[in-house]
This record gives sequence, structure tokens and C-alpha cells, in this order.
Amino acid sequence: MNAKRWSRRPQAPLVLVLAAVAATFAPGSAIAAGGSIEISAVARQGNELRVEGTATFVDQPFVVLGTDPEGDGPIGQGGPLVRAAGADLTAISARTTLDGKVFMRWTLSEFPPFDPDGAPGIYYSWRLCLEGGSPCREVVAHSMRATSQEFEGVGSVWRCGSYICNSQEASLIRADIPVTFDRSSLTVTASLEPADFGAELGSTIVHQGEFASPVALSWIGDRGSGHPPLATRVDQLGDSPETAPKEYAIGARRVSLAIGPAGLAPETVSYRVTVEPSGDGAFSGWLDVEDLSGPHTIYARACFGTDNCAYTTTDVALG
Repeated sequence: MNAKRWSRRPQAPLVLVLAAVAATFAPGSAIAAGGSIEISAVARQGNELRVEGTATFVDQPFVVLGTDPEGDGPIGQGGPLVRAAGADLTAISARTTLDGKVFMRWTLSEFPPFDPDGAPGIYYSWRLCLEGGSPCREVVAHSMRATSQEFEGVGSVWRCGSYICNSQEASLIRADIPVTFDRSSLTVTASLEPADFGAELGSTIVHQGEFASPVALSWIGDRGSGHPPLATRVDQLGDSPETAPKEYAIGARRVSLAIGPAGLAPETVSYRVTVEPSGDGAFSGWLDVEDLSGPHTIYARACFGTDNCAYTTTDVALG
């Protein structure tokens, strides 16, 4: 496909010129998996097409990034006791909401037991870095106390020098992360801001590096004891490059454009032009059509984070 990254052009009103050197267009199909997108106007200016439209965005649902078998605690510690303690990890997932919150979730095979007398606390940690390898962080969630058959949770974020975050190098960044324990869904969820990772909207979170290291872990230790290495590791998820969780893009409003043959699945197209929509969702971008002629299709995508996109297509005739 011949397309180039968007750059600013004089914002003249769009007029569809029905001439041999212009593009005529007809609305195509739309796929609204997350939000919506619509192309409202296309006009040719020289060797480029100017594409205008509007997009809407919705909160991202939780995206499962990695899974782990039940009862597989390391070094023979798995099995019924680990599950009964609420320390058996089965999945990690994440979502971003339009207000800029990032939610990180651990899923368990069984919920921690209710114990009002202050039994050892259960910790859940998640190690990650931003794309490029730095900065690296460890997010920790744990139960502080149990009341009314439910847990009250709190979380913390630690700065690490690498994917392998240990107690010697970890330094506390934030100690007041809200954490929710949900018995009905068997989940523990931490609510964070992108800045807690040293990130911003649109940043990509990656897991593991050159050396295999667990990504998510569970621990048992005294409540309030701080960084998890002060506790006993019970289970781990993604402890090899083959099982490492997939990357995760923190949600940001993005519209992408491409032009190519008709009939392609929009989800498989290589989108090489990315534009940032305005606050009301309006967007305008440019596609290079210098070497193209005849019937083609414009592909447009509106995404807010991983696996949360809407697509549309528009057929054009290039003179």
C-alpha cells in the first residue's frame, strides 16, 4: 500500500470534484467492535487524498494478557492448599478507561478465605516495563484486613532497574493504590494512573526481557510487610519467553488510515497513517495515491487501546 504519515495541509473546504483527476467515493461497510468511525468526505489534492470523518470511543473492556494453569505453584507448592489460600493465579488482564485510568487485574482459581483475626496476607504482584526496556515497575496488591466477609485492599508501585525486580533494587513510588477484591469474579484489581508507570496514554507495556523472569506472582506474608520479596512466593505466571504475556497498549484515542485493494479484512490491513482526533472525534488525514489508479478502498480504524477498535471502509475511484 502506498500511504504516508499525516502532515498538515491548508484546511480548505472539501469539495468532491467529479473529474478524471479526482476521487469519487461511496460509503462502505463498518465494524463497530469498540466505538464507531465514519468517513464523511474524501477529496483529491494533487497526489494525495484528504480524508475526513468522525469517530467515537468507548472504555476498553478487560483484555486478557496471559494465563496460567490451575494448581501449578512452583517447586511443588501448587495444588489444593495454594488454591484454598487464594494464591493460585490463572490470568492477568488490563483495561484503560476514557478518564485515563488503567486497571490491572489478577484472576484466581479460588478466593482468599475470610479470616478476621489477621491471618497472613496474600500479595499479588505484576512486573512490567515500557517498550524499549525502561522504566520498569512492579505493581503490588494485597489485603490489609478482612471485614464483613470481604477484603479491604491496598496497592503500591515500585521502581525497578530491570524486569527482574528484587528487594535490593526496588524503591517505593506510590503506596496508596486502590485495590478491589471481588469474590463473585475471583479477581483482584488495582486502579492506577499512567504516570505510575512513568507512562502516558498510548504507551506500550511489555513483559520480560533477555532473561526469563515471572511476570505475575502471588505471595503469602504478614500484612503490611511491604515489598513481596519479604514474603513467600507461592505461584507465578509467564515465567518463560514462550508463556510471557502479550504487550499491552495503554488506551489513547487514535484514528488510522490506509488505502489498498477492495475486499481486505479491515483488521488485517497495515495502517501507516495515524492521526489524533479532536475532542469531538473529528479527524482529517492524508493518503498518498501518486502511483494508484482505478478502484481502491480506503480503510479507517478508530482505536482506544488494545483490542478495542472500530473499522469502516469507503470505495474510491482514482482517475
